[in-house]
Amino acid sequence: MLLSVARRLSLPRPALITRSVWSQSRPMQVRQVYADGGVEEHIMRPLEMVSKFKILPRDLRLLKTRGANIAVRPDYFLFRLPPFTGCVRRDSCLLLTDGPSAATDVLQDSLLSQIKLPTEEDQLQTTPFELRVLETALREDLLSKQEHLAALIHP
Repeated sequence: MLLSVARRLSLPRPALITRSVWSQSRPMQVRQVYADGGVEEHIMRPLEMVSKFKILPRDLRLLKTRGANIAVRPDYFLFRLPPFTGCVRRDSCLLLTDGPSAATDVLQDSLLSQIKLPTEEDQLQTTPFELRVLETALREDLLSKQEHLAALIHP
């Protein structure tokens, strides 16, 4: 209807939007933790994450939801365990935040200690990196919820 009114009044046509809403979203801080213990930090917009890390746009929307979830894809899986959010591949893990986050620091430190100090079980049978990341994320999520519950019970 707006275009038909613009035609009748001979108003200039509104410019077509060629970029999606995702490209104009706020940048996110991304930490990439590798299976060998290396860490890279990036600040990028969601469309850049989709192209660089080969994550589906629907998965980025899933990671921005409020609830907790774990989603499995053919070559990676995603976890959203507030306040922890990430995407795990065979050789690396992406930890996502909107800005500086103490929770992400804790999870990163825990992952690095898990990578650098393998247990006897890991030496006997090599646990895949993806499972170690999932175990660490679930453990840290449980610990943070226990601390929160203890603070509510014993103020």
